Amino acid sequence: MLFRSDVYYGRWTNRHIPNLVSLLNPNGSLAQTLTVQAPGGIIRLSGFEFEGAFKASKAVTIEATFNVAATSILKTFCTDCRLITGNPTPVGTQLPYYPKIKGTLSGTYQIPLTSDIDGFVRADYTYTGKIFDSESDTTWLAPASRINLRLGVVRGNSSLEVYGTNITDNRTPTSLARNSDSLTGTNAISVSLADKATYGIRAKTKF
Repeated sequence: MLFRSDVYYGRWTNRHIPNLVSLLNPNGSLAQTLTVQAPGGIIRLSGFEFEGAFKASKAVTIEATFNVAATSILKTFCTDCRLITGNPTPVGTQLPYYPKIKGTLSGTYQIPLTSDIDGFVRADYTYTGKIFDSESDTTWLAPASRINLRLGVVRGNSSLEVYGTNITDNRTPTSLARNSDSLTGTNAISVSLADKATYGIRAKTKF
């Protein structure tokens, strides 16, 4: 069994906070959007990271990762928060754009089929926790779980496999961000849509 882990705690002081400022034309349309850095933010950071691999038997290997990245805003100035809630200085909220909890679990079963060909089955499970779009913590992506499967054969530097990705067809977007509408300058949210369940056959070789 192989593994490594770490625990951390600290304060991120004098954090530069990016804020979008919209400049409008006299008719109200968007002229330009500027990013202004506001210094002086303070964040409390704490977390735990783990990754490991376990050889359960000659044929079975199990791998896992787990990550907790907790953040708590102690001081900030957030123009998005002012537009959303009226409070530009939220305290105790989480930093946006990445989840507090992430993890993976993978299992591989591989056995010899002939003297020079191995067969394998591999399953990968990924979990991504809630992701917020701004420091106000009012809008978020729900936690998401996805499963990928592979079944194939390996001979030397060549392989042939049948695969399926996101086989449960989880439609939760993979990321989100708050920005300004390109025409009106109003507050908007952009999301990256998840890939649909996909199946196929893949052949690979190394020369």
